[in-house]
Amino acid sequence: MFPVTVVFPKRFRSAACQVDELPEINAVLISHNHYDHLDANSVRTLNGRFGPRLRWYVPLGLKSWMRDMSCDNVVELDWWEEDVIPDVPDVLWGGFCVIGRRRRFYFPGDTGYVGVMFKQIGQKYGPFDLAALPIGAYEPRDFMSCQHCDPEEAVLIHKDLRARQSVGIHWGTFTLANEFYVKPPQKLAEALRKHNLTKKDFFTMNLGETRLVADECSEVD
Repeated sequence: MFPVTVVFPKRFRSAACQVDELPEINAVLISHNHYDHLDANSVRTLNGRFGPRLRWYVPLGLKSWMRDMSCDNVVELDWWEEDVIPDVPDVLWGGFCVIGRRRRFYFPGDTGYVGVMFKQIGQKYGPFDLAALPIGAYEPRDFMSCQHCDPEEAVLIHKDLRARQSVGIHWGTFTLANEFYVKPPQKLAEALRKHNLTKKDFFTMNLGETRLVADECSEVD
């Protein structure tokens, strides 16, 4: 049964905000269709702003009414039924393993240092003939460490990947962090000495420089 009233009930308080003041929302939950829980004008306004990207969850028997309100993304549920809201469409990130018949190349993009992950990549896809590893935009570490590795961490990635050679990238072009723009190669040289590696193993290049990588690797199985 529906509550019965001669006139529509007056509100004691106005709405806390207008629909155009709402942030992006993913779903609306409708428990039942009494007029104090489901308002046609509110449905039309919400649907007008968010359209099909807004999912409506309604009880049995209400889907057809929602369709009359031009709501297309409607899920009608019985007791004990379940549904999953789709993932939020964020733009994520990723690295690339480029695997040819005789050569393997790795490019992680911007990355912090996660030793377990890079060891897994090295075990599954390595050894790599060349890796392009970021070495700049790393200070201050308490802010940058989760997104940009520092030169020593880049050396650790080089070792985890089992890379024969690596080239340092992501430095010397933009003012992105607190370190001086020519500092990354200097810190890289210190890290190489610490880990008993040389500039042949992990090098940097000048702007516009071209370099032929040593052809010393064997066929990939």
